[in-house]
Amino acid sequence: MIRIEAIIDDNPYIISAFCGNITKEDDIKSLGVKLSFDYLNNKVLDHNTVWIDLSLGNTIMMYDDDALLFQGTIQKASRNGLSSYQYDVFDNAWYLNKQEARIQFNNVDVKQAIETLCKQENIPCNVACDIPTKVTKIYNGDTISNIIDDLLKMATDETGKRYRREYNEGKLYINAFDNLKMIWDSEPLVSDFSQEFTCDGLANKVVILSGNEKNTTVVATKQDDESIKKYGLYVHYEKVDDKKKAQADQIATTKLKAMSNPKKSISCTLWGDNYVRSGRILKFNQPNISMVGEYLVTNCTHNYDMGKHTMDVQLILNDEVNVNDE
Repeated sequence: MIRIEAIIDDNPYIISAFCGNITKEDDIKSLGVKLSFDYLNNKVLDHNTVWIDLSLGNTIMMYDDDALLFQGTIQKASRNGLSSYQYDVFDNAWYLNKQEARIQFNNVDVKQAIETLCKQENIPCNVACDIPTKVTKIYNGDTISNIIDDLLKMATDETGKRYRREYNEGKLYINAFDNLKMIWDSEPLVSDFSQEFTCDGLANKVVILSGNEKNTTVVATKQDDESIKKYGLYVHYEKVDDKKKAQADQIATTKLKAMSNPKKSISCTLWGDNYVRSGRILKFNQPNISMVGEYLVTNCTHNYDMGKHTMDVQLILNDEVNVNDE
């Protein structure tokens, strides 16, 4: 059973009975989760009910029985009529998108770099996998989320391994995508199904450049002749620091593998599962709708309505994911 609580002046108030249109949404390009809900406050007309006023900055908790699903603060409020209110609530990752930091790394691996950054900024974190890529770089005034994204991109460019960063229960959590798989073993899960095929983001020739803005040098080139023959030539240029020239060939290979084919995206509705969010990999075996294999969730919106839990998801075939899409 879904339960919504508001914390006001350190006191918890259960407000579930007055909430409707409850959705919980996250996107793979954003660090954080947004909870939205309509709220009935009819204190002007109904003096016999104890109504709880909500305001910006109030803490909102969402539970499924005793399991905490979400905790955040109200960042946006609107009103429609005498008694109907709408609230958008964001978890603490919202601050990581705003807070800036200054830090220097000298030949440390990415895992250590992220842990050092989080310790400096007093951010609880759990980097649950090794990320051995070495980094030497200065960040001066970048947001914390952008620094983390840049560090993980370096690791992905060098090794081809992808990583997910998300905010869970007050802690920044980072893990490899391959460790976040989920197996769907029931056939009638998919409804409201649609597919889209696009060449947007396709690149069948990758050129890696090194150097400064005035003097660049091509240090690696990879191309897929079959893809060029079929779709025409699409060139992607990638610039790396001089210190990364030794990895240029691997970076080009990784980029080409991810970008050399058109992308198929899927939108569908599934029965709700609170484990699922963007960044999860779901495995399907439903050939009747051409959904066979592992799919990356790029956007997930959970809908909670009168005890019914569904989720609208956008999916990309995992083998065809372009790291630039993340």
